[in-house]
Amino acid sequence: MAGNIIEFDNVSFTYPGANKAAIKDITFEIRQSEFIVIAGKSGCGKSTLLSHMKKNHIPFGRGEGNMYFIDNANNESGGIPNINSGRIPIEEMSDRDSAKKIGFVGQDIDSQIVSDKVWHELSFGLENLGYKNDVMRRRTAEIAEFMGIREIYRKKTEELSGGEKQLVALASVMAMNPKVLILDEPVNQLSPKAAKSFINALVQINRELSTTIVISEQRLSDVLPYADRVVVMQDGEIVDIKKPEELDVVFDEYRKKKERELAIYNAIPAASRIYMSARKGQDGKQLNEKHGKMPVSVRQGREWLESIHNVEGGQSGTGKQNANGKQNANEKQNANEKQIVAENKKSGDCVKVKDISFSYAKDRKVIDKLSLNIESGSFTAIMGGNGSGKTTLLKCISGILKVRSGKIETDGKVAYLVQNPKALFTELTAEEELAEVLTDNKKNDKKIKSGNDQIKKKVDEMLALLEIDDCRKMHPYDLSGGQAQRLALGKVLLTEPDILLLDEPTKGLDGEFKEKLGQILKQLQSRGKTIVVITHDMEFAAKHATHCAFMFDGDIVASDEKYTFFCENMFFTTEVSRMTKGILERCITVEDVQRRLAHGNK
Repeated sequence: MAGNIIEFDNVSFTYPGANKAAIKDITFEIRQSEFIVIAGKSGCGKSTLLSHMKKNHIPFGRGEGNMYFIDNANNESGGIPNINSGRIPIEEMSDRDSAKKIGFVGQDIDSQIVSDKVWHELSFGLENLGYKNDVMRRRTAEIAEFMGIREIYRKKTEELSGGEKQLVALASVMAMNPKVLILDEPVNQLSPKAAKSFINALVQINRELSTTIVISEQRLSDVLPYADRVVVMQDGEIVDIKKPEELDVVFDEYRKKKERELAIYNAIPAASRIYMSARKGQDGKQLNEKHGKMPVSVRQGREWLESIHNVEGGQSGTGKQNANGKQNANEKQNANEKQIVAENKKSGDCVKVKDISFSYAKDRKVIDKLSLNIESGSFTAIMGGNGSGKTTLLKCISGILKVRSGKIETDGKVAYLVQNPKALFTELTAEEELAEVLTDNKKNDKKIKSGNDQIKKKVDEMLALLEIDDCRKMHPYDLSGGQAQRLALGKVLLTEPDILLLDEPTKGLDGEFKEKLGQILKQLQSRGKTIVVITHDMEFAAKHATHCAFMFDGDIVASDEKYTFFCENMFFTTEVSRMTKGILERCITVEDVQRRLAHGNK
């Protein structure tokens, strides 16, 4: 059995000014060549834990306990080898060893890209480590081909989309061939296809090069099928460490002990949630043990779903019986959502986009003769691959960019939440960020303590709504990715727009708050607001949007109500749709399947 490569012994850490520890009493080990997933809600301590695994990422604050890196290879630091066979405290590693042996990719990709061109970025770390030019050329070429970024190899980094920047940052770290690769939510800006391609690349590196992978991710369905173990965190502590297919035991024990679901419940794969819901049954009894272990992938979920139909007296593959019998329930749900749009619709479309085109450079159109109408009071999700023009479209609608041709009409006040939330931050604390929206800068009354009760009330309400009240005194740049996303959303909501444009609003959010965000947006929709969201999160769109559009090569190639949209797509669709197609028709969310199974089991 492979030995350990990283060990934590009773590690606790508290940020300056914080009331409680970000992580506490963390003790666990990571074995060589493992693929480890760190799972937990936003703010639970995942990023802090990962930061303690690399010397120059350990944050400033009060820490306790010990962290070790174990490397039985020759000591390259030039110092005296540790008597414990390469077992050295992480904070005592040489800068060279830390840079070379432990790769780290954080959430804020813009702050990690330091070069003007992609090929410069790929070679930056190698150059700092003193590699010769021929070695650097070979390494950068190899990693560019491996990561599928050859086409952007000579591009300027400022011209890259958010997803492309993320791939480049990851590739630049991989070029150094680290023994441990630590990744903090690396696919949060990638399209589903790009995310799967990147995760597959990680799996290949893990399996073929024996590189240890430690990854935190909110989109757990992308990584759980490949994980050796999952570290489940809550409130700065480790709840349990299990194999992916054993997580149902963790959920059961936590539910019995706390009488509520573990916070990551909504983040685990759809197949796993459907399994756990059906296993409990309406009377709480367990289903037959022969149903086997909890599924964590679409394939496993499909096999389990077919076995359920056989056990319950149905016919494997005879979704038509269940579909025809229960299709009305999902159709009724769809009709209810259409009714909400109709009730809150002012008059026709509130956004009219007619034959617009836009180019950042003369020789490359990002948007080409695009037309799109958005109904007032609707909730529209726009999806598509990285670089397809989605962000540019929202910037054109918001007025940030001026179209070169065509016409855009909007009926009402427009607000736009950018992809990088930190671009909106200008103040010293979270509460001052929100107060800044409500105050006149000339009066210099942004600080809460200066005494405007009405402003304080609105700020307090927004902090509570977004569940970041305990972060009110923290600097915005010290917030986790998910907390920063919520704060930026709060600033936009306080402007009280009629049309709300959101660019990847679920990025960095845990499953629990993602559900709350959906409810917040639906409440705004019920008050007549129009929501337009760019997202790679198919499940979020399927559950909360009323309409969906697909953007490709600078144009909208498909636009429809959500059930038709997802059921007719093969790849840009939900896990549930792929899992149930041909078994239970017209199911696109976990709730759709739960309603269908409940009907079939009566």
